[in-house]
Amino acid sequence: PFQDMNSYLSWGYDLDDFTILPDPMVDIYAEGSPLTNLIVAYNSQAVYLMIDGRKYLISSPSLFEAWGFDWSRVVRIDSLALESLTNGPALTFFAKGSSPTVYLLSNRNKYPFPNPEMLNKWTSNPALITQVPDYLLSGLAQGREVTDLAKADNSPAVYLIFNGQRYAFIDPASLFAWGKNWNELISFSPNLINSIPVGESNLSRFVQKTSDPQDPAVYLVNGGGKSAFPNLSIYNLWNIDDSKIKKIPENLFDSLSPNAPVSPFIKGSSPAIFFIENGKKRLIPNMPIFEAWGGNVFGAMALSDTEISSLANGANLSRLIKTDSSAAVYFVEGQRCSPFP
Repeated sequence: PFQDMNSYLSWGYDLDDFTILPDPMVDIYAEGSPLTNLIVAYNSQAVYLMIDGRKYLISSPSLFEAWGFDWSRVVRIDSLALESLTNGPALTFFAKGSSPTVYLLSNRNKYPFPNPEMLNKWTSNPALITQVPDYLLSGLAQGREVTDLAKADNSPAVYLIFNGQRYAFIDPASLFAWGKNWNELISFSPNLINSIPVGESNLSRFVQKTSDPQDPAVYLVNGGGKSAFPNLSIYNLWNIDDSKIKKIPENLFDSLSPNAPVSPFIKGSSPAIFFIENGKKRLIPNMPIFEAWGGNVFGAMALSDTEISSLANGANLSRLIKTDSSAAVYFVEGQRCSPFP
């Protein structure tokens, strides 16, 4: 017997396909276990989902759980009967019903993709999206809209999803520099995250384009965009650790919009303005000092507070300066330094 009408229809039968027989003719057959839409052969562990008369392989227990299936509904059948069924594509973590909405499945939840652009960040292969009867999706809890920021339930690593690959942020400051926020982050099952290929590098605030070895320029990522260093002097002020310069593919590089050039003056959400020197932030105590060093309020580069906090503190900036190798003291005025006699 079929356990329910959905199970009957999943085997590809219509309501007009059965024949009514007298009870004595039916009673001569031994009754087997109720048939469902989930089957496995007696000599195998491979579980299949039946949809419209075709069998779809469920390749892992985590995928089985993601779809919200119940192990008690799995029915063992004769291996020859299983082999006689037409193969459909293997199930994945992507599914859609009769509506245009595509869902990402994890932990018995369905997460809708808000638009085709977000779906393309996760996969551009339509073959990975399984179209199923609506009843298979209706039993799943509704999750929030999918974003391009994800992590596994059992790991603190946070990834940017782009072009079907996952790129790990090296620290929270890099996450904010790429224009992301914690409220965008969604935690999924480890198997779903592990099914996404790893990108060729991690992500930081400093990037180079891998596809152009003739252009070794380093860019500062900020606010989801990229800023070029206008000259070597300003680049040296930032004292960038080479290990934090990440080479990223051209399409990911091009996804960062061009920003104004990097400035040695930075600020967060507070009124405080800092000067970058030797990779440290030096507080500028007042406006006369700021102006003496050539500062312009509109030229201070805005960073997230997380990025500002990630920079080590240096001594407050002053109009009196000296070098490490000399006792001479200089006075800063109009971007020039004058020695005291």
